[in-house]
Amino acid sequence: MNQDLSEIQWRMPEWITAMGGLSTYNILEYFSQSPFYDRSSNNQALKMQTQFSDFGDFQKNLLKMKGIEYAVVKEGPEHWIIAKQHRVSETLAFPLTYYFVIWENVYQAPDLHSILSSRMLNTMRSLSQALDEVSSAVQWDARTGYSYKQPKETNAPNQKQLHDDMVLRGILFNAAVQLNTGDPAHPATVPPKQP
Repeated sequence: MNQDLSEIQWRMPEWITAMGGLSTYNILEYFSQSPFYDRSSNNQALKMQTQFSDFGDFQKNLLKMKGIEYAVVKEGPEHWIIAKQHRVSETLAFPLTYYFVIWENVYQAPDLHSILSSRMLNTMRSLSQALDEVSSAVQWDARTGYSYKQPKETNAPNQKQLHDDMVLRGILFNAAVQLNTGDPAHPATVPPKQP
């Protein structure tokens, strides 16, 4: 039975503390502790083979193996993207799934089907609501034909909102002038022009 891992967030702070933090050099080892990691991958097989002996460059040897592997495809100061991919040759690998690590949290990236179905569902829901509003506004009269009721203004700003907007604009203007002039004592003054 395959468990859906797309809604899981995983982390192991005690591992990070023991290793002195996360880096590009140990991110795959950290990832190998997660439930996302496939224990039958080439990474795991090579790790077991090199556990007690040194076979040289790990990454170079991994490229020579065919099958499922994990590779860091993007790295940043505190985030990494890891690809689960099927390697068919030293130069060709097909991505299967992506995972991302932000700070110490590991997530599975959603697949294209999930993203598109979610967007389509939201689009259809919005269209349905719009059609319901339009159909409720339609009026028909035998003499004049179809007409539409004007919607009620519910979002009209009140006096307090207008006053707050004016105060905020004044504060922002003074801050902008202060940044331009560099005079904190007189934030709204403009320096005189040079002759």
